[in-house]
Amino acid sequence: MPAQTTPELLFYRRDLFARAGLELPTSTEAMLDAARRLNDPRRGMHGIAWNAARGTALGHTVLMTMADFGQPVLDLPRIAGGFDTDALATGGYRATIDTETGLQAAEFLLELMQYSPPDIFSML
Repeated sequence: MPAQTTPELLFYRRDLFARAGLELPTSTEAMLDAARRLNDPRRGMHGIAWNAARGTALGHTVLMTMADFGQPVLDLPRIAGGFDTDALATGGYRATIDTETGLQAAEFLLELMQYSPPDIFSML
């Protein structure tokens, strides 16, 4: 039975967005822009908090972010509606973190860190 112990959900505070004149972000760039505009560490305000605790939580975030950028962590064959996982038990797959898409996902997470609390790696 599949289980996801650290689901990735994005919540936002309407009051803070309204005060900053921001709309609900509907793209990666809009979300980064909102985080950038809300970020004010001198006043104890950080633009975003996310699932970055060291270990499983951060690992899941990396995997989910790669998927959000359109790439599974393994070189799975593409099929209609996604990727084929029927033959996973046969092995022979390689990790795909060293691809252009993997790099884009990593750069996105690095940019998130600029707008995150300083203790982001211990947040659950």
